[in-house]
Amino acid sequence: MWLLLNQGGSQVLSFVGTLYLARILGVASFGVYSLALAIGQYLAIVGDFGTSVYGTRLIAARRKQAAIIFPQMFTMRLMASVGVFFVFWLILYFLQPEQHTYWMIFWGGFLVIANSINSEWFLKGVERMELVTAGNFVISLTFIISILLMVNDNGDATTAIFMRSFAYLPGGLFMVFLIRSKITCSNVFLFKKIPKKMFKESFSYMLTGGISSLYIYSYILILGFFVDNVTLGLFSAAYRLLLVIILFGSVLPMAFFPILADLHQKDMERFKSVHSFFQLVLLAVSLPIASSAWIFAPEIIRSFFSQDFSPAALIFRWLALALPLVFLRFAFGQSLLACGHHKAHLFANSAGCIVAATVTLFLSKKMGGEGAALAFLIGEAAIFSFMFMSFGKHIFFTFPRFRDCAILVGLSFVMVILMRYTDIHYVFRFILGMGTYSVGVFFSGILTKHLSLIGLQREKAC
Repeated sequence: MWLLLNQGGSQVLSFVGTLYLARILGVASFGVYSLALAIGQYLAIVGDFGTSVYGTRLIAARRKQAAIIFPQMFTMRLMASVGVFFVFWLILYFLQPEQHTYWMIFWGGFLVIANSINSEWFLKGVERMELVTAGNFVISLTFIISILLMVNDNGDATTAIFMRSFAYLPGGLFMVFLIRSKITCSNVFLFKKIPKKMFKESFSYMLTGGISSLYIYSYILILGFFVDNVTLGLFSAAYRLLLVIILFGSVLPMAFFPILADLHQKDMERFKSVHSFFQLVLLAVSLPIASSAWIFAPEIIRSFFSQDFSPAALIFRWLALALPLVFLRFAFGQSLLACGHHKAHLFANSAGCIVAATVTLFLSKKMGGEGAALAFLIGEAAIFSFMFMSFGKHIFFTFPRFRDCAILVGLSFVMVILMRYTDIHYVFRFILGMGTYSVGVFFSGILTKHLSLIGLQREKAC
């Protein structure tokens, strides 16, 4: 419940703010804003220093020591963020870009400082998701209110990126207040000495989780070197819309993660059945979303952004084709992590990301925004392939039955025909197509058969 509210509510608010900025700033200024934000998000990944994953797991495993672990991890994260920002500022100072660009990038980089006190990792470790949701709502509301008050035309791009970075400060301070008053009741928040083991482990987790996060924003950053601000703005609009879809889709892997981790230790037969069902669910969800996005891309872009962003429809179509690969990649990547194969996950992710970055460099230079979108599709295919092979090597090769996949593809094809060729308003075409697909999936019994099989295996195990 709280996980859905956190992923949904606060992220929806942030996305609404992004849509507002796209409409107010215009295509070119929104492109510059997106590039500055991508730089800040890159720095925040390094400044996080693995605490988002390692800190959460450490707190979850040693809750009785939370009052000691929190200030140690908090100090490490804060010092890493300050160090990263200082190096970033030195580089920016010596590059000496023109004044407007300087302040855009500077305030984008400031995000690493503002995010350094974000203690979401600790609250997740002690399973206080309601407090995580509250803190993230403060961040999102600060962002929304500030840009509504202070960003009024396309000359306010610098103000927009400053407010985006600044919004993390009140949310982070609110989380620290909640931790101090409701959980640790400790006045100590900074430690002079950090255990070497903690430092090494956190650094290792930064590498593991950081590569996939760096890959997410690499398209905007690489594209920024080869195209003008208008093309960058068009791609950024389509890409950030896709990331919101992926964000909501990531709720499913989070729900399956603890189940797979438990079954891997206790019952491999049920693990295989649940994992096969997991893939089928992700495929059943991603196919209609990708198909709808492909067909209604022009309407979606115009509705969410504005008429000026219409050329982004083609970019969004190429990006949407990758959604089934992204969702299935979750099935194998999250399962590798759930089974404890962190190095295998790191290798597969790294290899796929290297392929994606190489292809992006080539296609972005040749084809601009469409090239970056095509590179995303190729990159996701590469990451999925490496994840699948790594999963098969360390656990086993598994995939849903061909018949079940064929039924889902066939139902998707029927949905596409109805959406594409029915002569009614596009909203009703969408409802007709999705309704037909949903009814078809239900009466085919694909998902219910798998659930019944898993239930029978559970009864035998008991």
